[in-house]
Amino acid sequence: MLLILKISAFLALSQGLSCPKYECKPSSMIFSPGTCLYSQGSTNYLSSCSAKEYCPFVSSKNSTCTTSPEPSNNPLYPGQTCAKDSDCLSDDCMNQVCIGKSGNSTCVTSSECDVGLYCNHDFLCEHQKYEFEKCYKDIDCKNDMGCYKWDYEKHGQCIKYYSLSRKEFVFDCENHFSMFCESGNCGGPGGKGVCIESIKPRYLLYACKSDEDCVGESFGWQFYGECECGINPSGNAYCKPFLGDYIGLQYLKMIKAWYESTEIKKCHTMIRSSVECMENWEDYEKYLKTYYWWQNYPYLQMNDACIKDLFTYYYWDLE
Repeated sequence: MLLILKISAFLALSQGLSCPKYECKPSSMIFSPGTCLYSQGSTNYLSSCSAKEYCPFVSSKNSTCTTSPEPSNNPLYPGQTCAKDSDCLSDDCMNQVCIGKSGNSTCVTSSECDVGLYCNHDFLCEHQKYEFEKCYKDIDCKNDMGCYKWDYEKHGQCIKYYSLSRKEFVFDCENHFSMFCESGNCGGPGGKGVCIESIKPRYLLYACKSDEDCVGESFGWQFYGECECGINPSGNAYCKPFLGDYIGLQYLKMIKAWYESTEIKKCHTMIRSSVECMENWEDYEKYLKTYYWWQNYPYLQMNDACIKDLFTYYYWDLE
């Protein structure tokens, strides 16, 4: 999801501060050739670039249209479509598909093994584990499962993603999120916790001035969300939706559909959640649209034509 990182890198959290404004330059404003962003006080005036260019952002500085870098051609994992042997990590392209090592072959990493296999502790390619079988890492398990651990133990057992009900224990609960919880949310101190119902917002409007305006609740606990500056002509900030919000629930529905799909079974274990794996799924664009609307909600509000063209095209081009 590189596009998200590029956009979010220059968008400061509001923290109660005023947010910069972004808007198309008025026709009366003359830009020097190639200028795509002109910063004047708290307002950033924008002008579109050509199809093969992008507008880099440096805080409080003007920007000019820059040639987009050529996409990198990373070696392909077993199971991915290829044209020649050198396209593949395994250096083996057969019938336009990268082929990995077969079961019981010696290996150093799982990337050497074919689809449906992983490199075990004995350095042999082995079939991925079924539900409730012993595991050490997520990649040991079938693609719709992760390695569920109870403590700092070296091993755990494979269980399906988003399968644990409310009050069930999760060891790895970061930022109140767990892929093992049916709701997607968990709560508790020190990275440990229990699955809770999806956190629901207590606010009626998404517009905010600080994180204190973005309050949610679940399991009788109160949670503070994130208030983030948007990219809009008014300098507005918005709360990022919780998973229990309608927007978050739509995302949950789509990510669960992915892990339940037949397409994920065709992917190598190490790229089970990657763009390269998901792009062949019939609902991929629908998933992307739902994901971006949930994850990047503040940045997608009140976008004018220039903002859509320069910064948030990754979402609007899906329509």
